Amino acid sequence: MRRTTYVFGFVVWLALVVSLSVLAGVAAAQDGAQPTPLPAAGQRAVTQDDVNRIAKQMYCPICENEPLDACRTAACAQWKAQIAQMLADGKTDDEIKQYFVDTFGLKVLASPPVSGVSIWLWVLPIAALIVGAVYVYTLMRRMRARAAASISSSPPQSSGDEYVDRVERDLKNW
Repeated sequence: MRRTTYVFGFVVWLALVVSLSVLAGVAAAQDGAQPTPLPAAGQRAVTQDDVNRIAKQMYCPICENEPLDACRTAACAQWKAQIAQMLADGKTDDEIKQYFVDTFGLKVLASPPVSGVSIWLWVLPIAALIVGAVYVYTLMRRMRARAAASISSSPPQSSGDEYVDRVERDLKNW
């Protein structure tokens, strides 16, 4: 009776894994099946990789902290189409990103530029890490000095019970 329950559970688990794998494969096949329009006269061909190269460096305008290349909202699809059009028109990556920054602000960039006021976004975390490490180092040295002073200042007193003496010694060392 018990063995049939395990076999039944395994078969259900296996069926679930296989069906999820098939669904993931179908979804992946549909993602890659997007038709790419042919370039017009005077425009260069733009691949999905070209668009994603720029989209990885930007965030979705609607979803919070969602990279533009991974987002599936309609606004992101429009932004990607706009990026593809700008690439086809011959604009550089920096020009495209600057257009979106001018239109929507610095929040669209995945990493802010290292200049002006935003330099503090790069400097402060590193400075905080260094100050924190120095503080922890100093605190640990003080704790060791206090522990050494307390151990050396008090002579060990025997209570007569070896177990109690060992516990007291371990607590002092801890």
